[in-house]
Amino acid sequence: MAGRGIIAVVALAASLADAPPIATPTGEAAPAEPGAPSDPGRALLRGLVEQAFLPELRWASFAEHREAVGRFYAERGDALAWFRSGRPTAQAAAVVQALRRADEKGLDPRDYGGPGWAGWLEALRTGSAADEWERVRFDVALTVSAMRLASDLAMGRLRARARAADVGLVEPVRWDADGQPDLAAIVRTIATAEDAAGALASAEPPFAGYRRTVQALLRYRELAVLDRDDPLPLPRRPIAAGERYARAEALARRLRLVEDLTDGGAPHCDLYDDALARATARFQRRHGLDPDGRLDARTVRELNVPLERRAGQLALAVERWRWLPRRFVAPPLVVNIPEFRLHVADRAHRMAMRVVVGRAYRHRTPVFAAALTEVIFRPYWEVPRKIQREELVPKLEPDAARLAGEGYEIVDEGGRVLPLEAAAGADALERLRTGAWRLRQRPGPHNALGRVKLVFPNPYQVYLHDTPSQELFARSRRDFSHGCIRVEDAEALAAWVLRDEPGWTPERVRAAMEGDETVRVRVGRPTPVFVLYGTAVVADGGEVRFFGDLYGEDAALAAALAEEGLRRSGPRPAGPPG
Repeated sequence: MAGRGIIAVVALAASLADAPPIATPTGEAAPAEPGAPSDPGRALLRGLVEQAFLPELRWASFAEHREAVGRFYAERGDALAWFRSGRPTAQAAAVVQALRRADEKGLDPRDYGGPGWAGWLEALRTGSAADEWERVRFDVALTVSAMRLASDLAMGRLRARARAADVGLVEPVRWDADGQPDLAAIVRTIATAEDAAGALASAEPPFAGYRRTVQALLRYRELAVLDRDDPLPLPRRPIAAGERYARAEALARRLRLVEDLTDGGAPHCDLYDDALARATARFQRRHGLDPDGRLDARTVRELNVPLERRAGQLALAVERWRWLPRRFVAPPLVVNIPEFRLHVADRAHRMAMRVVVGRAYRHRTPVFAAALTEVIFRPYWEVPRKIQREELVPKLEPDAARLAGEGYEIVDEGGRVLPLEAAAGADALERLRTGAWRLRQRPGPHNALGRVKLVFPNPYQVYLHDTPSQELFARSRRDFSHGCIRVEDAEALAAWVLRDEPGWTPERVRAAMEGDETVRVRVGRPTPVFVLYGTAVVADGGEVRFFGDLYGEDAALAAALAEEGLRRSGPRPAGPPG
């Protein structure tokens, strides 16, 4: 999983916002009274922490949180955290409710003992299981489960451990010396807060886009229950407004269910009318298709995707949100690969544009983060060795004149620039095949990088750049590059990146792009660039947009989460490990 580098998001907003408060269940709001258990109770508590094993929980072993749990109780002098006068506190009830409803956050309540908490809590409330032994076990189990939930809310179930360095993951809530959330401090706050549920919610990503995605997940799970129609048959040819369509009523039900059809009454039984065509165009736009309103086979395939699967896409988006950093040193650029779009997450200057990314099967654009440090106007294209060997060298013998006309030239071992005619002969071609000689392309109208290149150093040699092939941006699916990212409006993007650089007005940017000289500009304050992967995005107004799993990363992430679920559920030993 780590090797796949699935970082992603889905979310494309960088504005920070406070998490909304969540109502705490009724009950005592006072913090737990300090009071250590008896000596046998203290011995039991310490033994449970040392063994890091609670058979009451589905995920019985808590070895990965043993240090945090031990520190939590040591800081309390071994006092129980979730009891007052021998009864569970309101904070305990609030946490139990959050554990039981973890599915509302895209998590599995079973990971936190969710199904069993209600009965245990009620028994302790009524006194039918109020002995000290039971209180100690409940207290430790609730502490462990609260830490697990807080950790998963803050960093995701997979926590992107192997990928945290790539994305510059920083400070989701509180951090300890090992770069992990300080779970002991988080749970200490929850256990004493008047609004314990709100304190727990503060562990979640603080982005409005994250909250929108969680809400969309809940809504699509509800819609999935109502999604009972059979799949629509694929049309043999595209159907236009005003034409007959035998399944018009079923189509209307589906479009109305997902709120794409909001106007007009029930359609005529077999007429694909204007209202249906408008609704279909809206559906197409939300699903990355050409929004022409014609009902073709590709559109029907997307309509036939079960809403349960759409909810699954949103659940993966929620997980990926939790991998993102909480703060940015500057407004970031976010490229979402399956959406084929770049977003400028700047409150003062919102901007988005189409992009072209790497081909799905041979030249995938990697998922990573880096800092944009330089803008190069009228750049040379230093041809990557693989492209040189596999694509350009074979064209030299039959078509050297055309390549020369497109501005290609040779740089030899000593850095001398040679005309392309120097490639004549087997010896020269061999030097080009081995990389001893390099091909590059001069600035000009045919240059593959267009008029500007935006550099964010990374091990993949990926960058943002202009392109002479503007016609590709009109296509709905735009995976045509060798891995680099071509941008639709390079001039506007360069002007935004250089907006704080002295003297770099939009007019000067335009002049540099149209000039004859190569100009390099160092960026004083580097811009974070996130190249992410998300097939579900919830826009500012709440509109949910879905995109194809271009590189199969959704499937890989779903498989990894399923594997993590199996790890958490067993197999487990019959008792504490010896």
